[in-house]
Amino acid sequence: MHTGEQLRVTNPIAQEYKLEIIAESDGHKDYTTLNSKSPYHLGSISPNPASNQVQVDFNVKDASSAYIMITSTQTAVSNNYILDISQSKTNINISNYIPSTYVLSLVCNGEIVESKNLVIQ
Repeated sequence: MHTGEQLRVTNPIAQEYKLEIIAESDGHKDYTTLNSKSPYHLGSISPNPASNQVQVDFNVKDASSAYIMITSTQTAVSNNYILDISQSKTNINISNYIPSTYVLSLVCNGEIVESKNLVIQ
């Protein structure tokens, strides 16, 4: 429940919310749908496909913690790389990974924010 003109959702648990708006003057009801977007973002992954090293761009400003998780699509085994939240990019050594497709995910404050595919040759 909220009263007022502005609503701020902290720690959104869904990406889409349906709001019911009730006018105080006459009780008229109206509905709207809002999308919540995370302030955190996974940018480019380069090169992709990659073989030895990959640079990952990200925005984790104001997060209390953040890491990159690389998960194999074949085995579901994952490795985590802790991020310096004052930075906006990191380099990850992937030379020990077997050639395959992986999912690279940005995790902020314990929640997966965004994922992209990474092909390792």
